[in-house]
This record gives sequence, C-alpha cells and structure tokens, in this order.
Amino acid sequence: MEPENIEEYVEEIQHLLSHYSWLFDFKMTQMLSGNVFDLMPVHWFEFGKDAAVEVLHDVAEGTPKDNWPPGLASFVGRCGRLRRWQLRCDEPTNESPLPEALTRGVSAKKRHELRRMVPAVAGLCTRTGSHLVMDVGAGLGHLAESLRQSTQLRILGVERDASLLEAAGRRRRRLTESGAAGCPACLRIVRCEVADSDSGQQRLQRLAAEFAAEPLLRLLVRLPEARALLLLSCCYHKAADGRLLSRRLATVRLGHFGRRLACQQSVSAWCHQSAADHARHATAVGWRALLEVVAQRTGLTVSDRRRHGTHRYANFAEYAAAMLGAADDNADCDQRLLQCTANDVFKQYGAQLRCVEFLTALQACLQPVLEGLLLLDRMLFLREHAISAELMPLFEDQLSPRTWALMAWKT
Repeated sequence: MEPENIEEYVEEIQHLLSHYSWLFDFKMTQMLSGNVFDLMPVHWFEFGKDAAVEVLHDVAEGTPKDNWPPGLASFVGRCGRLRRWQLRCDEPTNESPLPEALTRGVSAKKRHELRRMVPAVAGLCTRTGSHLVMDVGAGLGHLAESLRQSTQLRILGVERDASLLEAAGRRRRRLTESGAAGCPACLRIVRCEVADSDSGQQRLQRLAAEFAAEPLLRLLVRLPEARALLLLSCCYHKAADGRLLSRRLATVRLGHFGRRLACQQSVSAWCHQSAADHARHATAVGWRALLEVVAQRTGLTVSDRRRHGTHRYANFAEYAAAMLGAADDNADCDQRLLQCTANDVFKQYGAQLRCVEFLTALQACLQPVLEGLLLLDRMLFLREHAISAELMPLFEDQLSPRTWALMAWKT
C-alpha cells in the first residue's frame, strides 16, 4: 500500500517540513531556552494553552473542528490526509499459539509481538524457500526460541549487548531445567569480533549487530544469500544523515529530530492517556525544560545521572535544587541564588508551561506522517531494486509502540 500519487505526496511533505519544522526540530529539553513557543502562531498558542484533553486528542488524531483557528485546522487536516494511505493497510489476523512455559514472565506486549512475528517470519521463509533465519537484535532470545519450537527453521540470533547475552543464557538454562527448552544441544552462544576484511555474510552479521536498518536494506539488495527481510519500524534517528534512500523521494530531507519524532509512541497510545497522565507528562517535560534555562543562567551543569521524577517534589524550586544543587559537578553552587533563579524562571515561563501538552499533541499529529514517509522510503527503495516489498501494521498500536513491519522478498 502506498499514496495514490507519490509526486503530490512528496510536495505536501516538503511543504510541511519547510513550514512547520519549528514543531520538531529541537530537543524537548530546550523548548523554552530555544524559544520554541515564540515561533508558534499567537492564535495557536492562545487556543492551545487552555485546550481540554478531548481537544488535544482531536489534534493528535488529525480531525480538525470548525471552531478552531484556520491555520491550525489546516495543519491538522493536512496531517490527517497525508497519513490516510496508512489506514488502508490491513492488519494481519494470523497469530501463533505459544507454549505457556515460553511466555511465563513475559509482558503482554512481548507475547502479542511473538504471536504475530512467528507466523509472519514462517510465511516469508515458506515464500522464499528459506531455512535459516537471522534474528537481529535477538535480546533474550524469545523470538528465536518461539520460532525453533514452532517451525523447522534454523535460527541465528545476533545481539551486541553482552548483558543481554548473559541474561539470555540464564533464561535458557531455566527453560532447560524446566523441560521447556526442547533440545539443549540446539543452542550455541558464540562471541566473536568481525574484521572489515571478512566475507559478505560476516559483514551482514556485523552490521546487523549494530541495529542499522539502512545498511541491512542495502545488503538485502547486494547479497544473493539474503532472500527475505522482515524489518520492524524502530530507531529511525540512527541514520547517518537526513537523506532518504529511494530515488522517488530523493528531494526530501528529514533530519535527526524529525526522525526522532517518527520513533515516538503511536497516536492511538497517546490518545488513550487520561487527563492525569497528560498533566504528569506536561509537568515532567516542562520542568525539565525549565531546568535547562536555570542551568544556563547559573552556569550549573545538568546531569542525566540525577534524573528524578517530578512527583517527588512540592514545587519546581525543590526539583531544581535536587537536580542542580546536589550534583557533583556543582559543588560550589550558591543555593540561595539557585532558588531565586528557579522561582524567577518559573514565573517567566508559567504561561508557556500551560501549552506544553498542546505542543506534544501537535507533534503526535505529525508523528505518523513522518514515520509513514520513512516507511514508504524503505519500501520504494527495495522495489526500485526489483525486490518485492509491502508494509504491514503487524502489531496492535495500543500494545506495541512500533506497529509497522516492512516485509520484503526476492522472487
């Protein structure tokens, strides 16, 4: 599935990126120090600072109302149209039952993903006559074990995180002791370093271990041994630059922060939050942005190692004192000056804090548009190299933050 007219789609996307980059092209911690709200149209700001939760959800879902400011309604409506092609994709219904022993202690999200992934991978292997599967980012080995017990496929798991490998070994031993692991001799854990001079298959393993999607797409094109790919949508921001892959989208650029927004939670999940959830999020994000301003004015250092939830503190001044005043890098901190600065900053930006969740709603409205662009780019890139490729919403978006999968196969 794809937009009916790619050229018109690209033109609309470029208009959005050029006119509304102020919505996403920044770190959220710097939205106040970077004066993001000064870039927001005044009538948007006045509308958004007192918007009810139902209005925020309408914004995120791309459904404008007649009584909204015209420019805002136009933006939200355009985002809704640009992601409409994604809604025409059918969600798969095939689910594979899993042995209870394999899912014991596994979250509902992971169980759902495994039930959908197993038949999807098996179907691709049947289509291409493949018998060996490489599970990239194997983690604790849930998918590999589920595939091994449900199919006759051979599974090679690739994982770069040594701590996950150790945890996978412990999990495997528990399954073996309980008799749920099947044949223990089928599993081997191998640690190796791969040099740049190694063969194509080894380069595939090395690049796969880096979780880099775009090199994997290129290797699918270049390696005859690679017959199919099921690529989950994740980590778009790890691309080397803002260029897209497909020739048909070559004029479009999407930088780091746009790609980060494409990675955010689904609109459905965002809109299932309660008013209390939104209030907590606005406070957490807003106070962290205020902290950045305080740090700039006092010359103090913000340490990510001292992140605490805002709910622990009665007011922002207490939060700032805990985050900045007690940090090791700020040993000579003037506590009185810090408290005065924190109070001044809170007063200065108080009105903007009321608009934090509205800004987040605007980003949520744009998120599926940007993700759709990157998904479409990957699909078109493979098709341009005579590889069959389709996009599928593999997971339910309320359960899994990354719904989409790119399924590709060589004929």
